[in-house]
Amino acid sequence: GRGSGELTLDIPYDTSRSPVLKLRVDFRDGNGAHAARYYPVHKLPPRALEWMESSFVDGRVTSGYLVYDGPIREFPFDEKQGKFELHAQVHDGVYRYLPGWAPVTQAEVSVAIDGANALITGNGRIGALSARDVRVEVGRYADAVTRQVRVHGRVDGPVAETLRVLQSAKMKKDYAWQTAVRAVGSAGGTGALDLDVVVPLTPKIANTFFATYRVQDAALRFADGSGAEALTGVARFTDAGLHDSSLKGRLFGGPATLVSSYQSDGLHVQASGRLQPAQLLNSRRAIAERLSGSIDWSINWKDGPDGARLQAGADYSDLRTQLPAPLDRASGERTDQIKVTTDVSRPESMVLSVAIGSGYGGKLAFDRVQDRWQFNRGRINFGQPAAQLPPREGLEIGLNVGTLDADQWLPLLQGAGQGELPALVSGVRAEIEQLILLNREWGRSFLNLARVGDEWKAVVDGDAAAGEGSVITSRGKSARWRFDLTYLRLPAARDSATKGQPTDPRRLPSVELRAHTFEYKQRLLGELDFAAAQDSQGWRIDRLKLTRPELVLAIDGV
Repeated sequence: GRGSGELTLDIPYDTSRSPVLKLRVDFRDGNGAHAARYYPVHKLPPRALEWMESSFVDGRVTSGYLVYDGPIREFPFDEKQGKFELHAQVHDGVYRYLPGWAPVTQAEVSVAIDGANALITGNGRIGALSARDVRVEVGRYADAVTRQVRVHGRVDGPVAETLRVLQSAKMKKDYAWQTAVRAVGSAGGTGALDLDVVVPLTPKIANTFFATYRVQDAALRFADGSGAEALTGVARFTDAGLHDSSLKGRLFGGPATLVSSYQSDGLHVQASGRLQPAQLLNSRRAIAERLSGSIDWSINWKDGPDGARLQAGADYSDLRTQLPAPLDRASGERTDQIKVTTDVSRPESMVLSVAIGSGYGGKLAFDRVQDRWQFNRGRINFGQPAAQLPPREGLEIGLNVGTLDADQWLPLLQGAGQGELPALVSGVRAEIEQLILLNREWGRSFLNLARVGDEWKAVVDGDAAAGEGSVITSRGKSARWRFDLTYLRLPAARDSATKGQPTDPRRLPSVELRAHTFEYKQRLLGELDFAAAQDSQGWRIDRLKLTRPELVLAIDGV
C-alpha cells in the first residue's frame, strides 16, 4: 500500500509527565490481511486483540487514515485523555465475524477504531447467502461487566445454504439447535435470518445470541426423504433454545401448525396436525408400504424453572395396516388413541405415562442435561397396558401375545439392511403362547434379551427350548447366534398348506448351538453340537455332532 502523514513527538524534561504524540497517516491500496499491524497491540485487552487479529483474513484497503493525539502513558484513552482513531474502507474483504463460523466474503466493509473500541459495518456474502446490515462492535458497555463483541446482521437466501452454514459451524459449546440441524438431510425454499450475538471477551463467560428466522415455502427433510414441506412462518431462538414461533406447513405428509411463546412461567408450545404413518416410517420401507390412512395428533408442552409438563394425543382410528399379528389392523376396526401425560415433573427430571389403545402402555423417564431433555430409561409394553420404569438406562420392550410369526416379521425388520434394533433399545422381554420361527411352531416361549455393548445376552425358556446364549447384530453383516441349551425339542416343519414363504438361506444367521438334550419329532437323539455360517452359496453347516452313550455321529463341512 501507499501512505503519507505527519508526526510530532513532545518529550517533556519532567519525567513524571508523559510524552505526547501527534500522528496523522493517510493510506490507500493496502492489504486487508495486514490490518492487525495497525492495532494498538500493547494496549488492547488480550482477548479483544486476539479476536480483532483473526477477523480480517483478506481484502483490499481502498482508503483510510490513522490519528493518534495524546499522552502515550494514557493510551488507549478510556477516560478521553486523548484520541486514537483508525478508519478504513475495505473492498472484496474476507471477514471472520465469529470464530468457528463461515466468514463473510466479497465484503464491502467500513472499519472504525476509537481507542480500545471498534465498529465494523458492511455487506457481503456467507457462502451463497447474502449478508446485509452487518454490524460488529467491540467495546465496554454500561450494561455489561466485561468487554464484549456484539454482532448483528441479516442473512437471506436458500434454506439449503443456511442449513449448510449452520451445520458447518464449529462452536466450543454444543447448543440444542445444533443437534436439530444435524438431523436434517436436505432443505428447500428461501429464508431470512436476523442474528444478534454477544461474545464476552472474558474466559468462562458463555456467548449469548438471539436469532429470528423467517421462511417461505421451505422444506426440511431427513435422510430418508420424510419431514416438513411448504413451511411458512417465523421462529425465534436464543442460546437456551426456542423462544417463540408461528409456523404452518406439512409434516410427514399432512398439514401441521406450531405456535410457541416464552411466558413468565417458561416456554409454551402448541402443535397439531395430521400425518401419514407411511411417511413417518419412510426409513423402514418394508413396513411403510403396509400402512395406509392417517393419524390426527396434538402436543401441548410447557417447560419452566419448576419442571416440564407434556400432554400429547393421537387418534389412529383411520390407520389401516397389512402387518403381521399383533399389529394387523383393518379399516374402521375400532377407535383407538395414543395419550401421553406427565406423571412426575421436577426441575431436572420428568416421567411420562404412555397409553396406546386398550392393550399397550409404558413409562418414559427424561433428565435435563445442559439445558436440554435427554431420554434416560423407559418401558413400553405390547399386550398389557401397565408398565413400570426399569432399573437400567435405555428402553425396554415388553411383548405378551398369543401368536407371533417371526418368519413374517424378520424380513420387515431387516429391510434396507437395518436388521438390528435401534441403539435406544436396551432390552426385550417376550411371553408368547405360540412362536413360529424357521417355518416351525415352537409353542409357548419366553425370551429375555439384554443389550451389553454390541451383544444381546439371551435367556430362553418354553415348550421347545431352555437355556442361555447371545445374539450379535451389526449393520451390513449377518447376525451371529450362540446358545447353550439345557434342552432343544425341534418341532417338525409345518406342512405346505400352512407354511409361509420359503426361508432364504442368505438371511439365516451364523449359529453356534449346543443342546445337552436334543429331541426331534418326540425322539430323543442325544447331545447336539452344531455350527453353521453364511457363505457365497447361502448357508454352510460347518459342524454337526450328536452324542449318545452308545454312539457318536460327527459331520464336518457339509
